[in-house]
Amino acid sequence: MLVQVEPGLWRSGQPIAASEWVYLKGQGVHHVVKLNFDSEGSDGGATAIGLDVHLLSIQPEGDKDLFDNISNTFVRPEVSKLVEAEKVIAAGGGVLVHCTHGQDRTGLVIGIHRVMHEHMSKDDAYHEMVENHFHPELHGLHEFWENFDGTLSAVTLK
Repeated sequence: MLVQVEPGLWRSGQPIAASEWVYLKGQGVHHVVKLNFDSEGSDGGATAIGLDVHLLSIQPEGDKDLFDNISNTFVRPEVSKLVEAEKVIAAGGGVLVHCTHGQDRTGLVIGIHRVMHEHMSKDDAYHEMVENHFHPELHGLHEFWENFDGTLSAVTLK
């Protein structure tokens, strides 16, 4: 589901059809922050129509191996990728942030943006994350959020 977070910023799950990418471009999207892995979905349709795709894949990667799926839920995201995602979003110019389902990885990145640049309270941002189906049982993402104090540099110290 495509949701406009604020003017110039959208969030969604993995767009699949070429028509979805064309629609997004028509809405003013020029940059795509791809948080899932290529194995989870292709952004070839975006690059084919000239959108700038920023591949910033963070765990948990969905795959067919149950053990990997379970262990991946404990992996915390790399701060460098979150910093880069935030730079793309803050620069503006029409940005889509997506992962596979648009819930967990996307929710974390949008939550960080809401706190850092929109000065939303951490509690309000988390409430919005949960409303958009963020799953706290993904321990790595949830632990990262719990340690987030409004700056990405401080998170690296915890």
